[in-house]
Amino acid sequence: TKLAKIDPQFSMSAHDPVRAKRAVSNDDARLTSRKRKKKTSTCPPPPLLQCSLRCCPRPLVCVSFSSSQGRAGGRARIRIKPTEARRIGKYKSVGARAKVRYDKDGIATMHRSCYMALAEAAGTPDIGSMHEGKDCEATKKDAAKAIAAEGGVGRSEARALREAAELVEMWDSEAEMESKADAVFRLLRGGNGVTSAGSPHVIAFTGAGISTSAGIGDYRGLKGKWTEDDLGLAVEAKTTEEDDGVPYEDLRPTFAHEALAALVADKTVDYIVSQNCDGLHSLSGVPDSKLSELHGNVFREYCEDCGTEYQRQCYVPRDDADDYYSQLSDYGKTDLERPWGTRQCKQCGLNHRTGQRCSKEGCRGRLRDTIINFGDNLRPCVWDPAEYHSERADVVLALGSTLLVTPAAHLVLKGGGNLVIVNRQRTGCDRQAAVVVRGDADIFLQKLMARILGDREGGLAGFLEQCARKSGRYDLARRKD
Repeated sequence: TKLAKIDPQFSMSAHDPVRAKRAVSNDDARLTSRKRKKKTSTCPPPPLLQCSLRCCPRPLVCVSFSSSQGRAGGRARIRIKPTEARRIGKYKSVGARAKVRYDKDGIATMHRSCYMALAEAAGTPDIGSMHEGKDCEATKKDAAKAIAAEGGVGRSEARALREAAELVEMWDSEAEMESKADAVFRLLRGGNGVTSAGSPHVIAFTGAGISTSAGIGDYRGLKGKWTEDDLGLAVEAKTTEEDDGVPYEDLRPTFAHEALAALVADKTVDYIVSQNCDGLHSLSGVPDSKLSELHGNVFREYCEDCGTEYQRQCYVPRDDADDYYSQLSDYGKTDLERPWGTRQCKQCGLNHRTGQRCSKEGCRGRLRDTIINFGDNLRPCVWDPAEYHSERADVVLALGSTLLVTPAAHLVLKGGGNLVIVNRQRTGCDRQAAVVVRGDADIFLQKLMARILGDREGGLAGFLEQCARKSGRYDLARRKD
C-alpha cells in the first residue's frame, strides 16, 4: 500500500496544571469549614511561546485549547536551509549575528509584524502584496527600530530570508479571521457585487492544503516534498518517507471536507473541483455529479475499452510498476523485475494498469487507474464539467492551493466571479481575489459554518457531533487489500 507522507504540523503542547492549596488563615478556615467541602485550586497561566525574532520582547502566543489553536494575533513561519541556519548562528559580530532563532530544520515562527519588518530589512521584494493586516502596522515600526539598533540583518541571513520569502506561511489574527468570515458569508448569500439573479453559483476549488490535517503532506509547504527538494533534503526525505507515512485507506475526511460536503448537500456550493487524489471528498459524501477530481482518485479505476468506472475500497495504483518504469526511464535499465499485467504509458512513462479486468458482461477489458501524472492529459469527462461550472461561477472558494499547477489553476478566474483564497502561503491569484484569508482551511471553515448554520440543527457544535458519528461508516468504506 502506498504511503502518504505526513506533513508535521506546527503544534504547541499544553501545560499540565499544577494544583496548589489556597492559603487561608486559621480563623477563615474555621468560619468556612462547614461551607467549603472541596479544596480549591489555582492553575498557573498557560506557557508562552517565544517569538523567533531575537530582539522581540513580546511572547508569540499563549497556548490554549481554542478553535484557532490559541493564535490570538497574526503569525508568520519561515524556513531556510538548515546548513545556512547553523552557519549564520555561529557569527558573533553585531551586524552579522543571526537576528532569528532557527530550529534544527531551519524553521522560525514569529509575529507577522516582526516578519514584515525583518523582510523589509533583508530587502525582500514585493512586500506590499503580502496582505499585512490592520494589526500588523502598529508593531512593525517598533520591530524595525529594534532590528536597526542591532546593526540590521547580515548579508548571509538577508540572502537566506529573501530566498525563503516565496514560501513563507502566514496566519491572520483572530479578529481578521472573523471579519473575513463575515465578508465571505455575505458573498455566499448574494451580496457584495454578486450579479446573478437568485442564489449565486458557487464552486469550491481545493488543493493539498485541506488534507494536511488528515495526514497527507503537501508539496509547497515548509516541509512539503518540493520544498525539501529545493533545500537539498530530498535524500533524507526519501529515507524517512515510509517511517512517517500513513496508508491512504487510513485517511479520514478533515473538517474542511465535511463542511464542503454539507454545503453541497444544502446547495450553498454547486460544484467542487479538486486537485487532490486522496478520495476524501467522495468519502465525505460528495456525489460524483458534483465533483471533478482533476488529478484522479487512488480508489477509482476504469476500463480501457468500455470506460466503465469502479469505486474501490482499497488503493488501486501499482507502485511496484511505477518504481520499475521510473528506473527504466531515468537510467535506461533496471535490476527490478517487470511487474505482471503492466505497460509503460507513452505520455508519462509510468504504468496505469491495475492488473484487474472489467466485470461488464462481454467486455473483460483491462482496468486503469485514474491518476494524472506529469505528461498525462486530463480526462475530458472530468475536465469539461469543471470548466462548465467555473465559467458560470459567481463565487469561487479556493482552499488550500497555491494555484500554481496549470491548467487546473486557470479555472478559478475563468468566470470572473468573486474569488476567495484561503491558504497559508501567497498564491498566483492574490491580486485578483476579493478576499484573501491567511490560515488553515479547517479553522476558517469552522467560522464560516458557524455563520451559515446559526442555531439550526444545534449550530456548529451539532454539526461537529454529526461528523464524529460518521467514523463507523468511513471504516466500512475503506479496507486494506
